[in-house]
Amino acid sequence: MDELEKVELIRERVEVTYGEAHAALQEADGDVVQALIYLENKRRTLGGRLQGNAARLWRIINEAWEKGSINRIAIKKGEKAILEIPVTAGVAGVLLMLMSPAVAAVSAISAVAAMASDYKLEVVRPGGEREVYPLQEETS
Repeated sequence: MDELEKVELIRERVEVTYGEAHAALQEADGDVVQALIYLENKRRTLGGRLQGNAARLWRIINEAWEKGSINRIAIKKGEKAILEIPVTAGVAGVLLMLMSPAVAAVSAISAVAAMASDYKLEVVRPGGEREVYPLQEETS
C-alpha cells in the first residue's frame, strides 16, 4: 500500500485533512494503525476536540452552502434560537475570524459548547425552506 492509499484510509476512518492524516502517518513511521491511535489520542485532548469540533461545524456550514443559496443560519437549542446570523454577516464573520486569532478561539469554543449540549444548526434558504443539522457527533 503506497503512502497516498494509507492517507486515504486514515481519512476514511477519522475526519481529518490530508495534511493531518499525512502528519499522523509520519509520526507513526508509516504504520496506519499507530497513526489512527495517534489521531484518536490527539482528539481526546481539549485542543484536539476544539479543533475537531470547529472543523466539523465548518464542514456542516460548507456542505449547506454548496447545496445552494442561504439567507440565514441559526444555532438553536430545541426551538429557541441562541444565535441567528444573516448570511452577509456570516461571511463577514468568517473573514474577521480568519484575520483575528482571538475571534477564532471564541468561535471554536462556541463550536465545542454547541456540540456538547445538543444544539443544532438551522439553515434558512430563499423561500423559507429550512434544513436542520445536529451539531453533536453521531455515535454508533
